[in-house]
Amino acid sequence: MKKIMKRIVCTILFVSLFAGASHAQEFSTWSFSAYSANSVKGGVVDVTKEKSEKTIAYTSTGTKRMIQKGDSITRISFPGYNLGKDVHRHLRVWMRNDYSWRLDDIRTDDVSNMTLVYDDDCIIPAGGTEEEHITLLDIPLNKPFPYLRPDYLVLKIECTGEPIECPIYFDCYEENPFYFATTIFNVQTPVVYYSGEVVNQDGQPVENAHVRFYGNDMEYTADTDEQGHFKARIERGNAGYGYEITGPSFADYFENWNPVYTRGKDTTNLSFMVYDAIRYKKDEPATIILPTPPDPTLGRFYRFDRYESEPPQESFYYFEHEETPQANVPYVVFPNQDFEIHPSDYDTQGIEPGSVRVSHPRGGAASITFVGSYQSKMVNHGLESESLFFVCLTPDCSYGMTDWGTISHQLGRIGAFRAYFHVYGVYHGIWTNAPYSLVFNGEQTGIAAIARASEATVPIFDLQGRRITDTPQRGLYVRNGKKYVVK
Repeated sequence: MKKIMKRIVCTILFVSLFAGASHAQEFSTWSFSAYSANSVKGGVVDVTKEKSEKTIAYTSTGTKRMIQKGDSITRISFPGYNLGKDVHRHLRVWMRNDYSWRLDDIRTDDVSNMTLVYDDDCIIPAGGTEEEHITLLDIPLNKPFPYLRPDYLVLKIECTGEPIECPIYFDCYEENPFYFATTIFNVQTPVVYYSGEVVNQDGQPVENAHVRFYGNDMEYTADTDEQGHFKARIERGNAGYGYEITGPSFADYFENWNPVYTRGKDTTNLSFMVYDAIRYKKDEPATIILPTPPDPTLGRFYRFDRYESEPPQESFYYFEHEETPQANVPYVVFPNQDFEIHPSDYDTQGIEPGSVRVSHPRGGAASITFVGSYQSKMVNHGLESESLFFVCLTPDCSYGMTDWGTISHQLGRIGAFRAYFHVYGVYHGIWTNAPYSLVFNGEQTGIAAIARASEATVPIFDLQGRRITDTPQRGLYVRNGKKYVVK
């Protein structure tokens, strides 16, 4: 019986240790230079006096937005130079996440609501020059101080010791005349793992796709296996990352408007769709741009020529037929047969897609540009005086979704080897709420409405902003900017 109980205890202990190890949070450490929001003229703290104190505040601008909520500060140091000898001092340091509206509202006389992070002796070393600074104050915190993304990160330093007569100089940000203190923060950040899969437009796994996450001079990469799966180790998991998927057989997929941001937690469901075949259907107009002259036998190619409008009446986009279509020019094509574009057949590295730009008849700053892209990506112009329009409502080309689940005319996804309209100056006579028509060789076509597609062709999205290409199943969806339920 004792042997059986011993085995049970050992088994429970092994399981507990294994479970603990599998859930242990991994951290990375790094450092960055920041500057204070308030003037600290005369030094970070006057270390030559018998007793002195200083309160320093930092904003997200001062920290260059490097540190994120969920990060922890482990060490603080101040650079400069000491022209005398080693100086012995006692430091007490407090910190606080402060949510004051203004810098003047921060209390500097009360430490009761602050955290004492250091209380110990220290040495301010001799050395350094005006040109080459050393670390003067090195403050390893008693324990990591959590950063909560406040309005201000407040630091209070109290320094005591025998008074000295010795020139000690602390660094300031770019020699600012108001002396904004330069601070080096050491930070501890949770490590997370981004994992998921890359598939093509038919849902088949894509092998050897290179997945890259980037942001703030950081970059983390992973490659897909034969099942299309990848796993990337993200050493600073509290930051937001844009992403790029590249490979030899498909068009690049690039995204920097909607970064991946998991707030320090692993994510296992990142799925990306890339296009290794871009399809065109007979008699279904779409946009196209190629780095080599398109084959004119594939259909009729129309180049954007001009724009005419008399708001609030109907506006017209005029296109002219081009017998010999050119390379690097966006077109609207009416295919006379089904055909496909395979990105692997083209070298698009270093090529800037061409565009056709026209000015609005009323002049001024208004303009319309027909822009082509060799990448699949989100486009965003974001200003109230700008809009985006998409000629073809293909699955890889559509309006984006706002945070409220409505279609945005400032945000949209453009498919690779396709084109979109960038309309600038809607308050200079280009009206987004007026009817739009496409005119080809003087004839208005059935694909008249760019912004007002028929109900049957209006794209459908789920509540995450993903376009639904199949028949919607039971659930809540968004179409034409309105929510509706499929029962």
